Amino acid sequence: MKGVLLFNPINVVHDRQIDLFMRYLTGWEIRCIYNPALPWFSAKPRHEGREVVWFRNRRPPASVFDGVRGIVMFTGQPRVEPCGLIEKAMLRSIPVMIIEEVHQMALEQGDVNNYVLPVDRLFAASEYERGEFVKAGVPECVVEATGCPLGFRYGRRSSPEDKRMLKARLGLSENKRTALLSLRYITPNGETAEIRDATIGVVSRSLPEGYELLVKPHPGEQDREIAKKVRLVSKAAVVTDPRIPIDELLDVSDVLFDRGNSQAVFDALWKGLPVIVVPMGKRTIFHGIADDIIAENEYGISRAFDAIKKNGMDIYRQVFERYLNISPEDALKRTMSRIDEAARRNELYDRDEKILLIALFWAWMGYDIQGRRVMRSLDRRRPKIDRIADSIESLVSMSATQDDLNILRQWTGDGFGQWLLASMWIKESFFSGRGIRKDDEEWLEDFPPKMNNSHFANYNRMLGAMRGDSAPWRVKLDLGVKTAAKSLAWEFSRFS
Repeated sequence: MKGVLLFNPINVVHDRQIDLFMRYLTGWEIRCIYNPALPWFSAKPRHEGREVVWFRNRRPPASVFDGVRGIVMFTGQPRVEPCGLIEKAMLRSIPVMIIEEVHQMALEQGDVNNYVLPVDRLFAASEYERGEFVKAGVPECVVEATGCPLGFRYGRRSSPEDKRMLKARLGLSENKRTALLSLRYITPNGETAEIRDATIGVVSRSLPEGYELLVKPHPGEQDREIAKKVRLVSKAAVVTDPRIPIDELLDVSDVLFDRGNSQAVFDALWKGLPVIVVPMGKRTIFHGIADDIIAENEYGISRAFDAIKKNGMDIYRQVFERYLNISPEDALKRTMSRIDEAARRNELYDRDEKILLIALFWAWMGYDIQGRRVMRSLDRRRPKIDRIADSIESLVSMSATQDDLNILRQWTGDGFGQWLLASMWIKESFFSGRGIRKDDEEWLEDFPPKMNNSHFANYNRMLGAMRGDSAPWRVKLDLGVKTAAKSLAWEFSRFS
């Protein structure tokens, strides 16, 4: 055996796809570590050929690393479990690899990036994604385009008999065409109940004769009344169980409706299934390159059907050229090959750089002690590392000087790290009573950033409070509010 590969799936799609990955990772023992706080993993997964381990008190048990030569993750979100896993791996010189599970940089248009933690290899879904990650601050030597291997199962179509049986099981009419509507997860700054109802309404009213509506809730949907709520808007709609894989539903569908920026649209296109985008005011990846299939109302949907009938799948040609230049099958082969190679060769990024970054992430999340503790493993004989470490320690203890700030700003550059640094400077300015100085105003003008905006909520409240008071600024907070503001950890722990 080559050793152990440790996977950290965080949803059922990852978990299911690992079975396929194992076919390409011959000679490796597969171990999986799960988060028991995630509702879809509340019952112990049972998988043939895999060893199952659980996080304990949100930390990986030491024994999980026995024999491990590589760790494969699907998220680099700044949360306790992934931070802890990455930290322990880097201290053991185990390469950590992240697979980009969706074409996120394209789909989110810079609003969300779940791959910000420091790792050794980031396998991006396309050349476009790779370029966007580099712009966001990921070192070029870390990120490479291998494609999206989680889409491989979508490359096949069911036989007519399979399709007939599945339609019967879902309660769909055999003699009607199926229009599939994929719903998004409800979030305060994204999908809302009002937007969802409006989308269902406009699609159901616009379907040509001979079509029926099949509604697929998001796989993370927790509302047990979702089917009832959908039918209040569209009585005739067939609503599926959220847990049914969307690839099965695409196989029985004739067209996909979506708000545009979701992995489902790429999955449908790989199957040769036409997509009509109902963005509800949101800019999508289709704007400017496939405008004919974008519909904001009933008339737009009718026009989109006409355009698809006239041009077929060629209407999506520029979408394929820009975003889908690596097929799912090639992506699977490339990504698994690189995982095997990186683990065998022990491909590691600069250890001290990763330690400094993970320490900064810990402090930013509110775990100051953990941030200081991990920095004890630095090689302080390197002058540059020593200077940066001293400045981070000063920042974490809220005693940083302008010189410390200058050193750290030069180190973080224009990547995501600059916003962690800005957050910590705001925190120091807030609790020291110093307030925002004139020199800080230009630097903090764009705070919080567009990317992962909600993660900066508490720091933005501090900044807003300081900007609202006249100079010299003095904070006046009761003990309860001050305690809550100092401890930012709750912001990142709810669904981690």
